[in-house]
Amino acid sequence: ITNTSGLVLVDLSNNDLTAMQFTILNDVGSLPQQHLGLYDGEDVEHAMGVGSYQDMLEVQREIWVNFTTKSMSYDYEGNILQNMSGINLSYNRLLGGIPKEMGNLTNLHSLNLSHNQLTGPIPATFSNMGQLESLDLSYNHLSGSIPIELTEMNALGTFKVGHNNLSGKIPFEAHLVTFDEGSYEGNP
Repeated sequence: ITNTSGLVLVDLSNNDLTAMQFTILNDVGSLPQQHLGLYDGEDVEHAMGVGSYQDMLEVQREIWVNFTTKSMSYDYEGNILQNMSGINLSYNRLLGGIPKEMGNLTNLHSLNLSHNQLTGPIPATFSNMGQLESLDLSYNHLSGSIPIELTEMNALGTFKVGHNNLSGKIPFEAHLVTFDEGSYEGNP
């Protein structure tokens, strides 16, 4: 599959993935690309500083993604992340922190990173995803408090951060007040 102009959803859930790499353009097309990765056993932010990752920042505007699911292999080429409205990476074995650059995916309507082994804080940059309607970060090992900036995400209709290691007060402001206890349960 090489023509991805109509691609709106990538569902890589339930595949036991241990590594995932994406290249995305910054919001301003003339700026260099960002390289994002979620790697088994390696801190993502540390991995992004390694020289081989810096090399990937320099040139290419198009990317190639291959994934296998249910014994079928699929190839996607192009700037797919600019066109997607949903990413589902749930039920894999992804480790490390969530890259703050994921907040640059401003066209997303749905992001599901649940049931992984992600650690660290919830990036405050998620507030840049103003169109996001569903955010599921439950069943990970995320820590810290829920960023107050998330109260700016007015389109959110589903918000799940339960069963992590989150602490502090829940920012009961704006629409975050509308989510029930189930969205937050299972945290210290």
